[in-house]
Amino acid sequence: MAADNLKSLRERAWVIYNADIKHLVEPEFNGKYLVLNVETGHYEIDERLGQADARMLAKHQIPKGEMPPHFAFRIGYPTTFNERP
Repeated sequence: MAADNLKSLRERAWVIYNADIKHLVEPEFNGKYLVLNVETGHYEIDERLGQADARMLAKHQIPKGEMPPHFAFRIGYPTTFNERP
């Protein structure tokens, strides 16, 4: 995925998370992983990132080899999971 596309995904994910999801999941689910489909706004939460991602991939039937429009967060943390400090 190109850097511009990743930046755009990240920005869209933060807007959706802050506007529609954050108040529903914090602080109850702090420390768990949230995988967000940026196109639909649908999300999955799990203690294990791989489990949340697998459920998201199954629900949205992303063709093998295609990059899904997903972004991962660790709930209650100041950066998305995909970002590096």
